[in-house]
Amino acid sequence: MLYDYTIAFMEFDELQPFEKQAVYRYVCGVDNLLNSAYFTCCLAYEEKLMVLNSCEYLCVDPMPMTGDEPWAQHLFTNSEDLDRYKSIIPRKAALWQSLVVPFHDLNLQFDEFCLLKALVCWHIKRDGNHSLLLIYVDLSTSGY
Repeated sequence: MLYDYTIAFMEFDELQPFEKQAVYRYVCGVDNLLNSAYFTCCLAYEEKLMVLNSCEYLCVDPMPMTGDEPWAQHLFTNSEDLDRYKSIIPRKAALWQSLVVPFHDLNLQFDEFCLLKALVCWHIKRDGNHSLLLIYVDLSTSGY
């Protein structure tokens, strides 16, 4: 479905193959991040649980350990598991402050959420801008 949405962009067929691939990846990324933020706000924001696209959740109160704590290595059976944890969980937890909280402040209804996703995808395709924060700032300062 995301692929069909992406190739329906105006002038998509005029892009170079590497540009088409990049646009599709951005659309998938936008979908992933904004869906996580939306479902977190709908289902578990007050409980401080961040809903992930994998149908799992991450408790962010208290924030999960980073993996750099001196005692963290004792919680994992091998260093590969610790390295995997350190590469995934802190980044997911950081999304709470940088994405979920500002998204919650927008207080979007479902149709507004769908429109926001479409605008972000279109903005990325049109201007090559890769920052979701700029879209948030634009919406929050315009009295949206």
